[in-house]
Amino acid sequence: MSEPVTQPPDAASVAAGHELHDVRVTSMLAFAAALAALVALACVFLIWLFGWFEARAERHDPVLSPLAESQTPPEPRLETRPSRNLEQLRAAEDRLLRRYRWIDQEQGMVRIPVERAMELVAQEGLPAPEASSPATEDSQ
Repeated sequence: MSEPVTQPPDAASVAAGHELHDVRVTSMLAFAAALAALVALACVFLIWLFGWFEARAERHDPVLSPLAESQTPPEPRLETRPSRNLEQLRAAEDRLLRRYRWIDQEQGMVRIPVERAMELVAQEGLPAPEASSPATEDSQ
């Protein structure tokens, strides 16, 4: 009674090439364990190999002069953090656009915030354009 009940194979499934036996669990577990051991050995080997490459490269690298370490490259330098640079640029532009400032005190030119300029244009309207003299053409 402990043996499983097996049915005779169907002729159509045998003709189609279907498997008639189940997979052995012990062989699958042995294969999985062997594969895991192989992967672990490959990782250990690669860690050792890269360490060896690094040590070899350090032995062959020339020693830098102490003067070379303090040199900074000429302008323009590469941006190491472009998103931060963009944030700083936008913050500076916002500060410039949101404050009052003299541009030319002698001529009475003043920089005003954008919001205030829009309010003034809405209240007073745009100035009328100056009449320009028509271009004269020489008739010969």
